Amino acid sequence: MARFKPDDEIHRDDYEAITKQIKAVADDSGYHYNAILSAAQPDETKIYSQRINDLPVMNSAGTMTFRYGKDRKPDTVIKRQLTNIQDLRDDRATLTEEDAIVSLYRYNEIDRGDRLSTGYLGYDKTLSVNGYDIYLPVWVFEVKRQNRHAILKINAFTGDNLSE
Repeated sequence: MARFKPDDEIHRDDYEAITKQIKAVADDSGYHYNAILSAAQPDETKIYSQRINDLPVMNSAGTMTFRYGKDRKPDTVIKRQLTNIQDLRDDRATLTEEDAIVSLYRYNEIDRGDRLSTGYLGYDKTLSVNGYDIYLPVWVFEVKRQNRHAILKINAFTGDNLSE
């Protein structure tokens, strides 16, 4: 964890300039803005994800998180990085977004009145074997329920429910 200090040329009150600087810091490190993980935060925390095979990592292990203080200005950055990434198998067909939504209904994860976001295909840690974390492709959705946000996950190979 580190303290975020804007460049001397940027005043702390200049929210747009600070946001551009945060994006530049994340982009330079190879992280990309993750709307789903950011939306599930209770405050204005911005989360940027590493990418594996051009898909975002959908858990905290591969993220750069910018937290905001009580004054609604960024003050802390936490960087977590996945290293030694290896493909364990050849490319395999994944479920469509529509099939993933059907799985959410099948597992009773969506209720009447829920608002579901567009699905995002990404990688999430599904298990650990002999000290190694295994990441599989997952469909990730944000669901809004009565002013609450939740993240729903479906295994993109099997359609299994991975939501917590």
